[in-house]
Order: sequence, then C-alpha cells, then structure tokens
Amino acid sequence: MNPNDTESLRTGTSWWKVVLAFLLALALLWLVFKDCDLNAILGYLKTIDPVYVVCTLIVGLISHILRAWRWIILLKPVANRSVSLWNSFYAIVSGYVVNLGIPRGGEVVRLVVMARSEKLPWPGVAPTVFIDRLLDLALLVLIFAAAVPFIPSKVHEQMSWLTSGSIALMVVTVVALALLPVAAPIMTRAKSLPMIKGHIPEGISHKLDDLIEQFHQGTRCSNDP
Repeated sequence: MNPNDTESLRTGTSWWKVVLAFLLALALLWLVFKDCDLNAILGYLKTIDPVYVVCTLIVGLISHILRAWRWIILLKPVANRSVSLWNSFYAIVSGYVVNLGIPRGGEVVRLVVMARSEKLPWPGVAPTVFIDRLLDLALLVLIFAAAVPFIPSKVHEQMSWLTSGSIALMVVTVVALALLPVAAPIMTRAKSLPMIKGHIPEGISHKLDDLIEQFHQGTRCSNDP
C-alpha cells in the first residue's frame, strides 16, 4: 500500500474516533440531564458570576493536568519510556465523561484508552489505576483529618462516627497500598496449588503467568515510582 494511502487511512481513523467520542459524550450528557428542567438550569446560569466560572475551569484544568502527570509517574515501571502527557490527560478526562452516565465505568475506560493509545499491557496499567485512586483516597482522608478540629461540636455529636470512620478508611487505604505489591506473588502461589494447577490447561497457564507478571510490573510503582 502507498505510504500516503496508509497515512490517510490513519488520519481518517483518528477523525472517526474523535467523532465517536463526541457522540458518546453527547449521549452521556443527555442521559444525565434528560430529567432536569433545562429552563431552570439556564435561569441559574444567568445568575452566576462568570469570574468564578472561569476560575473554576482553570483550577479544574490544572487539577486534571497534575493528575495526568502523576499517572505518568506511576506508569514508568510499565512503559519503560516517556508516556505522552496528552494521552494521560485524554484518558482521565474520558473516564470522567463516562462516569457522568455510568458510575465507576470511567475507571475501565481510562484504563483501556491509556493501554491502547500508549500500546501498554492492560494488566500492567490496571494496578496504576488502583494506586492512583488509593492515593486520592489517602489525600481526601488527610484533608478531612486536618478539618476535624474546625468541625462544630454539634456535628460531632450527631455524627460521632466521623473520626472513627476516617481512621478506619485511612487504615484500609494504607493496608491496600502495602498489599498490592505482593498481590502477584500471592496469585502465582495460588495458581501453583495442586487443586488449581491440575485443572488449568498448559496454554492458559502460560497466559495467566504473563498476565500476572504484567500486573506485578504495574505494582512496582508503589515501591519505586
């Protein structure tokens, strides 16, 4: 095939991906707002100070860029090369869009988008998504812990579980971060048990070994990002 024809085919495929992504975003937005009163929403929008809207958009954009950069750091053990900041940003934003219509579905989408755009094994990318979310959870708990002294006593009386719940959540997060790097060895040992090993065909067993190794590669970012 002529190189120019190949390049044109790739360009056409890229445009189709953009169009499909745009149509998917429109469908998800319709799913989210189909039961809302659009006139009421437009009325509220007219009362909003545009300065605050612009500031919110800027802060949100910076936040997404920082998240994309953090994910690149987590992906270093998997990629062993430079990962595109744009691909990371695009995958994260795509996940947020899907979350509007399918709660938690965005995590799967961002994993697939990043794996395909950077040609990375999805079992290796998956642990970085888990670790990324656990870091978010840990940061959220730390922020809440810093805010606890400023919470009115009446709130503490009515919601006595706030402090204990935050401590429990932090413990679970730390334990999860600690156990994730040893998940692959545990899976390997479990697969080698006679009751399991004897029922797995050799071809599937080798495939599972590859998937476990790729998963283990992705967890290394928690030890040496």
